[in-house]
This record gives sequence, structure tokens and C-alpha cells, in this order.
Amino acid sequence: MKTLTLEQIESRQRRAVRAAEMLQDDPDLAEEIADLSPLEYAERKHYAVQPNPERIKKMPRKSMAELEAEIENLQDELEEAQAEIEDLKSEKDAVLDALGIELVDEDSGSEEDED
Repeated sequence: MKTLTLEQIESRQRRAVRAAEMLQDDPDLAEEIADLSPLEYAERKHYAVQPNPERIKKMPRKSMAELEAEIENLQDELEEAQAEIEDLKSEKDAVLDALGIELVDEDSGSEEDED
């Protein structure tokens, strides 16, 4: 099994389409090959796909201390968001009380009752 990059496979696929059209005078075969994705063409031709080293970008690695600090910051943000949600719920309840609207439990089927 030959190993090729995706770009090499695409190039070979284009050449195969041209060969089927021009040399073999078989437009149906050319269309069939052209309709394949590059990965399908590779499978059909028994090519292994090698990642293109130019396209591989390594993510910067973080130290354990950086990751722990990031986790701590995210936990703080989560706690702040949860506190904000509770504040908003309290404000909503106060507005509903001021308007005289009583919410019924969601399980009972009714959404709101006005007095």
C-alpha cells in the first residue's frame, strides 16, 4: 500500500479523470472518478493517506500550573454566573409578585395564572 499526502491523491485523481476522458475515451468512468471524494479515491486505489506535515500545527502546550490556574479561573466564572442566575431569579420573582402573577409548577401543565 502506497502512502500519499492528500494533495498527491487529489493530483492523481485529476490525472485519472483526464486519462479516462482522453486516453480511454470513457466519459462515464471519468465522471465516476471525478464524483469520488479524495478519500474515497484513495480507498479505491488502496492508497494510505499521510497527513501533510505543512498542515499540521501543534497546539502550544501549557504547563500544569497554567492549566490549574485556568481551571480555577473557569470555576470562579462559573460561580459568578450561578450567582447572577440566582439574582435574576430573585428579580423575576419580585417582578411577578409586584404584578400579582403566580407561576404554577411546570409539571401541572399551566404556565401562568393572573389574580
